[in-house]
Amino acid sequence: MRPSLEPGADEGLKNGSEHLDLTHLSIGELFVIWAFRTRLAHGPNGPVAGFRLAFGLSGVERALASFEGLFGVLQQHCRSGIWLHGPGCPCVSLDELTLAGVVAALQAGAPLHAHAIAARLVHAGALDGFLDHVRSLAVSLQQERLYLPVRCLPAGGSGQPPSLH
Repeated sequence: MRPSLEPGADEGLKNGSEHLDLTHLSIGELFVIWAFRTRLAHGPNGPVAGFRLAFGLSGVERALASFEGLFGVLQQHCRSGIWLHGPGCPCVSLDELTLAGVVAALQAGAPLHAHAIAARLVHAGALDGFLDHVRSLAVSLQQERLYLPVRCLPAGGSGQPPSLH
């Protein structure tokens, strides 16, 4: 499996002059990052309870299916290792922000931007399928008023950052 928990997640990121950690993120971003971290740490049944809380009984099936679909594409078609912090870590890795950025771009109606961000994570042949799953998740999040802001991401691709913790 390509996505992996620490070690390997960034110590922190700069977004302008602001040090970015979980306290600087929107509720939507927190949910997306939590879902990836929990899914990786606890398997496919790990994030189910959180999805029920976020989406209620009527929306949980579609949102969870979209999330599992995009996680599956990442497992099979990611360009390099995806570095996620552990579930309780307050730091945010570049890969976590990149994953949230794809959702944010689709929510903002910027599919070309989403495509460019997703290309950092997933091989070209899997991009359309990946974006289909992310688009469905983005719509589900919007329906529950969980919006993700579009952020400027540092230049460069995904991969193991220089510092470990």
